[in-house]
Amino acid sequence: MKFGDLKNHFPNADVVNTDTGFDRSYGSYPYGDYITNNERLIFPITKEDNQLPKKERVLALPVSSNTVQVISFDKLEENNNVLITSIGPKTILIYGEKDKNFMNAVIINSIDSDKYTYDKSKYPYVISHENGSMFDIFGRSTSTTINL
Repeated sequence: MKFGDLKNHFPNADVVNTDTGFDRSYGSYPYGDYITNNERLIFPITKEDNQLPKKERVLALPVSSNTVQVISFDKLEENNNVLITSIGPKTILIYGEKDKNFMNAVIINSIDSDKYTYDKSKYPYVISHENGSMFDIFGRSTSTTINL
């Protein structure tokens, strides 16, 4: 999440400041091309998987004690920033936006799964239900009736 969004939605949030006692330039990124160079890693990889780029940002949803379902920003963009999936008996609404740097998942009623739409013009409330309820970027609903 971008700091400006955090500040707008949680003005009293505790954040780390730059008065640390160390002589460092906290306002600049110290790692060069690390963000954009998918081949450059700071730590070793013990198990490599080539399904996604090495540093792809994803949302990992636990399926079982040793399995996760992984959703990438690209997968969300392919589906107009919203996906509906099932994990066991639960229906999961996944939404997010790469440009705003957020992804979230909430449990929904499977009967309503086709009644949600993504609308970035209403940011931070980006998911609308046809009954008027909305979810914000943090997964908070304007109504407890649809959040199971």
